[in-house]
Amino acid sequence: MMSTYMTVPHADLRHGAHNSSRPMNCDILEFEDRYELNLELPGFQKQEIKISLEKNYLTVEAVHPKAENENCRILHSERYNGPYLRTFHVGDDVDDSAVTAKYENGILQIVLQKRKEVPAPSGRIEIQ
Repeated sequence: MMSTYMTVPHADLRHGAHNSSRPMNCDILEFEDRYELNLELPGFQKQEIKISLEKNYLTVEAVHPKAENENCRILHSERYNGPYLRTFHVGDDVDDSAVTAKYENGILQIVLQKRKEVPAPSGRIEIQ
């Protein structure tokens, strides 16, 4: 079950619901100490992918440019060319300084470490 601190909006909240970009498929895993996001981004080079974390929103962006060849004309194309965009609200339990990402075989894996919780004092409190 996904934590209530990590939510996936149906539309990009920063850019509006009418964005013409294509979302990428994503699996979200929650562990005791971290979240892992595995996003499908086939055919990209890692330098073409931009990841940002601002004000509790994690955004992943990439663009497939339209293939152009002066020596031929494209008769039919089913591959998507254009921007890919996905935004996630990550909540307050993510440690902004401990986010890592790796891209391998068309899968972008982002690891978001959870903040260390300070245990609340328990037991008897002495009166001074």
